[in-house]
Amino acid sequence: MTSNQWFQTLDLPDAEKWEKDPHQWLAEQAARYGLQYLLAFADDGVIWGCWDQQHGLRLADSAFPKLKVALRTATLQQIRLFGVKGELFIWRNGNEFACRLIQDDGTTGVQSYWLWGTAREANDGFSLMVEGTEGLRHAPPLVLPRGGRAVLKIKNYLAYDDQGQAYIAGNRLVEVQPLKGDAA
Repeated sequence: MTSNQWFQTLDLPDAEKWEKDPHQWLAEQAARYGLQYLLAFADDGVIWGCWDQQHGLRLADSAFPKLKVALRTATLQQIRLFGVKGELFIWRNGNEFACRLIQDDGTTGVQSYWLWGTAREANDGFSLMVEGTEGLRHAPPLVLPRGGRAVLKIKNYLAYDDQGQAYIAGNRLVEVQPLKGDAA
């Protein structure tokens, strides 16, 4: 494990379980670190999810089966489990995966970025978002009214170079929320 003042690079805990059942492994990590949201990028699409003690880890395809993108390590490029308390970030590094953990309060230095699309429908805690004539689709874990928009809250970490110039050394996801005034 290596560390910086704002993150820790970890060996992937229980890598064999990760390879066999990434859904269960991610649910355990979400519970362990108190993280509520999941955002993954795979070769075949985007996967949103959410975790809570009552329901466990649920993925968007449970609410919208037409968004089915399998959560498989074979196609996964990166995945983030995140919440106000921190972020567990896993990314493909050649044929293996690397892992980084950030734990902080996530309340300072947070910026909002609009997510693609407007809500078409909501179901089971997820909202189907559609953008443009191409029909780009994803379903973040929040309930929005038809036409509603969402933002992704991101926290940036600053560092300084040898000349004292500030730069963004890293960032993490904090939460996904309705755009103000768009809550259902």
